[in-house]
Amino acid sequence: MKLTHLSELGQRCIKRTLHQIAERLPKPSVPMVMALLLDPRTKSAAETFLRIPDTADAVTDKILEKTKALLRIEHRVFYKGLYSNYEHESTAVVFTSTLAQYDSKSSPENESDLIFGDEVSQPATETTAEATLNAKANALLDEWLDFRVDWAEVS
Repeated sequence: MKLTHLSELGQRCIKRTLHQIAERLPKPSVPMVMALLLDPRTKSAAETFLRIPDTADAVTDKILEKTKALLRIEHRVFYKGLYSNYEHESTAVVFTSTLAQYDSKSSPENESDLIFGDEVSQPATETTAEATLNAKANALLDEWLDFRVDWAEVS
């Protein structure tokens, strides 16, 4: 039901209630939204909870996007901690250092070799493994954010 469909008295009551809620509850912040998104009972209504009267929707949308970005980063770190060693036990790749061992008596061919040293590049398999872990972590987080529980049926 839209606010405009209510009587004038009903609209005034709703506006007063929203004003009282805005005055008494803390302003939306990234930690607050993080808590809302992690709780399965509130994540579906997180965007609604964040709406503040007399505040542009873009402000709350920005907070929501910042929170989702932070949640994605934190989830990747957590996921890597849980699964990075487990997933690579069977396909362990031994990485060797590409740095040459310098003898203190050896002289570089030019100044840039002395300043910069040999080029160090990461093996492609390490980058691929990290990208794979990130993709799996992102997919799992997206699945969580899309997961809905019909609490009326549960209770």
